Amino acid sequence: MTQPPHLPHPLRRIRVVTDGRPGNENPALGLAEALAARSGAGIAVNRITLRRWLAPLPAAIWAAPGPLGWPFSGLASGIDGLREPVDLVIGAGRRAAPIVAALRAHGAATIQLMAPQMPMGRFDAVVAPAHDRLRGDQVIDSLGSLTRLSPAGVAQAAHALAPEWTPPGRRVAVLIGGPSGSARFAQAQQDALLAAIARFVAAGFAPLLIPSRRTPAALIDRLAGAHPGAPLHRGGAANPYPGVLGAADAVLVTADSVNMCSEGASTGKPLFILPIPGLAPKMARFHADLAARTGARAPDDPTATWAYAPLDEAGRVADLLLAPRAT
Repeated sequence: MTQPPHLPHPLRRIRVVTDGRPGNENPALGLAEALAARSGAGIAVNRITLRRWLAPLPAAIWAAPGPLGWPFSGLASGIDGLREPVDLVIGAGRRAAPIVAALRAHGAATIQLMAPQMPMGRFDAVVAPAHDRLRGDQVIDSLGSLTRLSPAGVAQAAHALAPEWTPPGRRVAVLIGGPSGSARFAQAQQDALLAAIARFVAAGFAPLLIPSRRTPAALIDRLAGAHPGAPLHRGGAANPYPGVLGAADAVLVTADSVNMCSEGASTGKPLFILPIPGLAPKMARFHADLAARTGARAPDDPTATWAYAPLDEAGRVADLLLAPRAT
């Protein structure tokens, strides 16, 4: 991108449009909140659901304007208030992209996060991870994911944690992903994770265990068996994740999740990343860039300490978008 798009000034109203999936919604809210913190804008959120027959179609097919308010008529839910005037619309994910593009025609500035799978000229800006190698005049590269987390925010959340999440002594937040398109999370990787946690325990750290939605149930059971006294989030109750990052002295995360690695890096704390064999080449690019920026490393020596500026890509992109345009 030669220069950022011209956002309305003052920026008063922002609408976030996603399918509600955390991997889409959290980055979109992260950018919206960073912009709101700098401008005082209010934020509205629309979580959309597509009609069942439409959901499998590529975004480029159903993005074109048409009768009956298309593509809005393709929504099963989330349309309430969608076409009310706002200054800026932020979308994330392919399901939101056609709606965001259509709202541009209604006069709003538009920013799409991640590859929209449709012509990028339909948006004022597209923010995508640099490791995706998305190219275009509208593209703003980010290092990993935009997050909603900050050192101050996680520190505040730590004060609200239940006592079992703040055992005495040093603590390591263990963020655990699971199988994905290129991550098998086979027995060998599960064994490697358990061995890495054991090294931290031997070094005097108390593990704070945070599985994800993708974490296999059998692995969660193994973690519980190996560390019966350690706090382990099994879902259901309020998610302690932000507070755990604030309470921890170090972060151990599995390499399969760009979001969790980015969130771990937002703390500025020593970041240990457990390698997962077979990841896509773009993930290798991400981890190389993240290591260069933060010093992130494999969990071979839990006693290692180092400092780096917390990763804040949402804030950096917000500053870029709000910067005056060159004349």
